[in-house]
Amino acid sequence: MANINIRRDVADPFYRYKMERLQSKVEGKGNGIKTVIVNISNVAHQLARPQALQQAMSSSTLVSS
Repeated sequence: MANINIRRDVADPFYRYKMERLQSKVEGKGNGIKTVIVNISNVAHQLARPQALQQAMSSSTLVSS
């Protein structure tokens, strides 16, 4: 998978700070539907942040539980 610049406004292909593009998939049916970020551990490692922090930030930003 191709890496993208963490700062999306920088178009330099040799920009130092990169991460994988998020991969998500939808699981469940009806009222039990949820979105799963498949590669959150890799992205958290590349951002130098704990995986639990990434999950908490994305759930509060996206207003989900």
